[in-house]
Amino acid sequence: MLLHAIFFTLLFLGVSSAARCHAVSLKASSPQPSLSPSVASFSSTSAWPRHDTFTKPSAPVKSSGSVQLSASVESSTSTQSASAHPSTSAQSSVSVSNGTALIPGGKKAGSAGGRATKFWQEHLGWWYDWTPSPETIGNLEGVAMLWGSGNNGQQDEKRFAEFQQLTTVPQYLLGFNEPDCTASDTSANMDVDEGVSLWNELIAPKGEQGSLLGSPAMCMQKAESWLKKFKAGSLARDWDYTAIHVYKPDMAGVQADVDYYWTTYGKPILVTEFGCVYDQDDFTPCSDQSEISQWISDVVDLFEKNENIIGYAYTDGGGLGTVWLPVKSDGSALSVSGQAYLDAISKY
Repeated sequence: MLLHAIFFTLLFLGVSSAARCHAVSLKASSPQPSLSPSVASFSSTSAWPRHDTFTKPSAPVKSSGSVQLSASVESSTSTQSASAHPSTSAQSSVSVSNGTALIPGGKKAGSAGGRATKFWQEHLGWWYDWTPSPETIGNLEGVAMLWGSGNNGQQDEKRFAEFQQLTTVPQYLLGFNEPDCTASDTSANMDVDEGVSLWNELIAPKGEQGSLLGSPAMCMQKAESWLKKFKAGSLARDWDYTAIHVYKPDMAGVQADVDYYWTTYGKPILVTEFGCVYDQDDFTPCSDQSEISQWISDVVDLFEKNENIIGYAYTDGGGLGTVWLPVKSDGSALSVSGQAYLDAISKY
């Protein structure tokens, strides 16, 4: 029996690895529109998601409770059980209680990338572009990020150097982008010890100065193990909210990922990337327009109604297929998908 178990485990790992490699090749071959100067730093090599081991539950599970971020940066307290939420000695500025979430820019809806912000701006609260200093767009909250260690591609190196020169204290600061995957300038590719060290050296001090810190975001979605090990490390300061990527073909899958991160870490959730993807089918992006439009409407409703979610950002490109892109190829107007997102967020 032991030999059989080992055999099937190795077989599963081999299939998963092949699927991830295929996903990267799909992304590399996907045509991308020209970028406007405002999003020149974003390219087809921006944050690229991975599939996890999602098994569809019989029905979506509704998260319970609500969250509140303390604007005065107070010590962490939790109403959740210690078994559900691993403890840490690191200081945090988040308290979990009955109340309302501190939402970036006052509205949950956001944009990951700047292709469509000029069309969505009135109904957005925030945006980011994976850099330490996103440009100012109207009244939107620009969320800063330390993408990686600077050792996994030219963009990674550039962003790391920019972060080292950062003299301001961002209100919101995101941790590393997909450190649990390896592709150059797509995922940060960091081991846990390196992540803990850089967090303590560069990110935790910003938290001490007043930044609200977001966790590293996993590419393996709810199949992750990297963040659990990171959480157990000697962090000088805990994160305040958990940043997650959600790429699923249905709402049951989306809800399962959200529930995993809430029950595992007990922190407010910021969905920094999302998209309609068949993540168990070689990470195949959804391609039917009617399916995508309905998915967008449904996922916005799900995010808005879940009190544990403080924000969500439409991923505006990078290997998710041409139908998903929120603007037309010349950038002059919203695509059907971009309009679907505008229609959905306009209700809130």
